[in-house]
Amino acid sequence: MDDKRRHAANTVTLRRAATRALCLALAFCFILGGCSGFDGSGDELFALPKTAGAILALQSAIDEAMEGGGEYSAPVGGLNRQSVQMSDLNGDGTEEAILFLRMPETLKICVYEQDSEGSYSLFAEAEGEGVNFDSVGYADLTGGGTLDLLVGRSLGSGVPKALSVLSLGPDGFSQLLSATYSGCTQLDMDSDGRLELIIARQDLELSSGVVEVYRYSAADGTMLLDGSAELSRDISSLRRLRTGYLTDGVPAVFVTAAMNSGEMLTDVCAYRDGTLANITLDPELERSREVVPGYDVNAADINGDGVFDLPMPVLLATYEGRNSNEVFRKTIWRDYSLSGASAEVLQTFHNQADGWYFVLPETWYDAQIAADRQSGVTGERTITFSVLNPDTGEPVPILRLFTLTGDNRVSRSELPGRFTILNSQTRTVASTIYAAQLLDLTGTAFERYALTEEQVTDAFRLTQTEWITGELTN
Repeated sequence: MDDKRRHAANTVTLRRAATRALCLALAFCFILGGCSGFDGSGDELFALPKTAGAILALQSAIDEAMEGGGEYSAPVGGLNRQSVQMSDLNGDGTEEAILFLRMPETLKICVYEQDSEGSYSLFAEAEGEGVNFDSVGYADLTGGGTLDLLVGRSLGSGVPKALSVLSLGPDGFSQLLSATYSGCTQLDMDSDGRLELIIARQDLELSSGVVEVYRYSAADGTMLLDGSAELSRDISSLRRLRTGYLTDGVPAVFVTAAMNSGEMLTDVCAYRDGTLANITLDPELERSREVVPGYDVNAADINGDGVFDLPMPVLLATYEGRNSNEVFRKTIWRDYSLSGASAEVLQTFHNQADGWYFVLPETWYDAQIAADRQSGVTGERTITFSVLNPDTGEPVPILRLFTLTGDNRVSRSELPGRFTILNSQTRTVASTIYAAQLLDLTGTAFERYALTEEQVTDAFRLTQTEWITGELTN
């Protein structure tokens, strides 16, 4: 077969594969957000084309765009990782198809409109340099009821990533902002009913970074810088960008970073007296007061009260004769006010290996609580909580929690003294049974540390796998 025929055959094969890939990609599209840390919402995002004919019509339009060496280039980070995404960008009630391509020399975005007969035609396109699309997000930053496109591009190793904010109008794309970034998100920072764009950027030379807030200016037709706050010094990488609220109800940005020392810290930034401020920054040390050892529990609204909480890991007590040499910790959760004052909210024990955590009762807070792990029975893993006798240091077992995954999980959960933990979360898990055993206590130990089955059930929670992680990929 000569080169021309071989090329033609390969092209047909690739087109067929692309069609299958597109159908599969569209079939698995669902409601998600964009740009690192973006909270997406709205049923209009990523809905399927209505008919198979519409999918084929779209594929035909895409084939034309890919001529000249184009290939699909799905975003590698964030939450929107499809190479073809469906969204009503211009708010006309009809979804556009947004295609992300890598061309021989540039990255390319194509937007296709669908007519009443189901055919797709190219409406707008934009190109920019880059190795790949880093992340994609959608947000109404102009306040006009349309969705602006937030596109992050990786420019290469050791080079800052580029962010473009694109608005789709009657004449195609207009660029509202071009900036470098490590992560971005959106929040109504001043509570005026309109979203602002928040960018976190690391400065490798200074081992620091900055948080910037951009607000759309209708008079200028662009995003303008509204405020900025310096992040802590002595950081090696930005790890996580989240938004939430302080105890005052004030919107805030939470930036977690790894320090050169190996510890983790979190900077909290919010508007105070009209100025964006880092409310956790110690001015003398030039770093946040929120410094903790490296830990795998992320900041979250742990108690569901609408206020974002920060975790502080604390080592649990130990004793001789434990089954496991594992280091166990409890997590003390604290929230912040705009003044920078923190207050304890609750304490938890996280068992990440088995996918659950336990809200510790207040009577345990100041006690010498210890934990131990045992997994001698196939398909059964056990965590035992004990309190250390203040006089002898000996452990007094209080509670055992079981994760049962074997074929014998039902019979193991029904052993004498055990009860199944059934709450709104555990009822949805078919492959695992969670059980508990209240251990015999007497005297003062019973009065202070004993729990009821109802208390254990209410305090037992499954670790939630977040779609919106806020993780940054530097």
